[in-house]
Amino acid sequence: MQNCIFIDESGFNIHTVRSQGRSKKGEPAKVVVTTARGPSISTLGAICSLGIVNVGLKVAKAGTKWKEFMAFLIHVMDVLDKHKLKGCNLIR
Repeated sequence: MQNCIFIDESGFNIHTVRSQGRSKKGEPAKVVVTTARGPSISTLGAICSLGIVNVGLKVAKAGTKWKEFMAFLIHVMDVLDKHKLKGCNLIR
């Protein structure tokens, strides 16, 4: 595990709303939900046993494209070279 770099991508929408509500016992819960929809946020992260290697954030209509992922990987490898972390395994 000492030479492993774990890489992952996660997407989420910042306009997530509650789907549950509270009410008095025996009464139905009423929740007013707005239909506002915003852009999705996509995060890319790389961590190792020493800590965070790199984190990327982007706002887009779709998930991470392969060109963006490759640019992120190149940046991760540059960071590894800068800190003399040769021979690490990138795990997705």
